[in-house]
Amino acid sequence: MAKAKKRAAKVNTTKSEPVVKPVRLVLPEADHERLERCASRIGLSMSSCARMAVLRWIEAEEERRGEPR
Repeated sequence: MAKAKKRAAKVNTTKSEPVVKPVRLVLPEADHERLERCASRIGLSMSSCARMAVLRWIEAEEERRGEPR
């Protein structure tokens, strides 16, 4: 007689909240091309390059103002 196959127990899952929020960056054509060249030169996507630049600017502003991170 064949044994019945055991099935894995069903697990209730919930949707997790996104850990990041998107930001739209609108650039003039010339600045867009500059960003594209810069990102290409260092081997990053344009969004990664822009994110890195924004975070560096924020950190510099926080240090200038003496604010904690």
